[in-house]
Order: sequence, then structure tokens, then C-alpha cells
Amino acid sequence: TLRLEEYDRNNNCYVSVPDNPEWNIAFDRMTLGGDLAPNVRYTRRDTSSVLRVNGKYYVWYSYSLTDGPGKTAPWDLNDLYYASSADGLTWEEHGPAVERGPAGSYDHRSAFTTEVFYHEGTFYLIYQAAADLNGVYGRNTIAMAHATSPHGPWMKLEEPILEPTFTNAPVFDNNAVHDPCLLFFKDKFYL
Repeated sequence: TLRLEEYDRNNNCYVSVPDNPEWNIAFDRMTLGGDLAPNVRYTRRDTSSVLRVNGKYYVWYSYSLTDGPGKTAPWDLNDLYYASSADGLTWEEHGPAVERGPAGSYDHRSAFTTEVFYHEGTFYLIYQAAADLNGVYGRNTIAMAHATSPHGPWMKLEEPILEPTFTNAPVFDNNAVHDPCLLFFKDKFYL
């Protein structure tokens, strides 16, 4: 985002990497309209890929009040909202797809950083989940919900699908697991 803003300030929407031309891109920047137009009152971040379903575009994202009581980070106290658009520019927000769970649940504090994957009639929504404040800054988990429509209803799994190792040994996933992405390749799902 900071790079994009810098390009915008310089009226330059082209990235050139001479040593790796496959990374070169050109893009146009447009301000979203409708419910997803910029609004400092709400934090909308960590969007999923945009899916096109029956001629309409859908996106899911972390959502919270920017200055919500007790909020300690932009990704804290989030639920997962979604919006749709006929043209990809003007969006209608539909409200929560997945809300934080009850006290004591793995996603009680926050549900954030989502991705949505469609496969054989089922939408899979995966996300980072924090049970408490410690999970907001690390030691979070990856959770999943599924539905047969982009509008839900979304059924959350009872337990996370991936957790940190939680050991004192120096392993790569000791603190947290982040930014989930789900793929299907040769009859197997990969996370």
C-alpha cells in the first residue's frame, strides 16, 4: 500500500524491475465507490481475492470500527465482512460473513486476514483467529468456515485447522501462523 501511494503521488502507475522483467507491471488506480468508498470510521483490511460468482464480484475482508473501545491494533476486534459489486468499482457491503466467537473460543478476540477459495460447489473461507490479546500479536491460529453460497450461511469448524507449535525450541512456526491461502492441486488441498 505504501508503494502504491508513492506511485500515486508521483503519477506513476508502472513498476520496472530491470533485472527481473517478469515482475514489471502497469496498473490504474481507482477509488472504490459505494459502501467500500474510503471512510476513516471503519477499518477494512486484509481482503481476500475477488471472486466472480454468477456475474457478480465478491470480496471478504477484516472489518472493525477504527476507534473501537479496547482496540489495540488495526487487526484487533475484527469480524469478517463481505461485499459484492456488479462492476468491481461500486460495492455493496452485506455485513458479517463470519463473526468472532463467544468467550473462550479460538476466535473470541479477533477474526482477520481472510482468503476465500471455491471448489466443487463449496466456498472455503480461511482466516487468522485470536482467542485473546496474545493471539492478536502472535500465537494466533488459522480457522475455516464453509458455505455453498457467497452469502452463506457460513459454518465455522469447531477447532482451528492450524496452530503454532507452541514450544521453546527454535522452530519457524513457534510464535504464529499467518496469512492463510488455500489451493487445490492434483486431488489434494494445500494450505
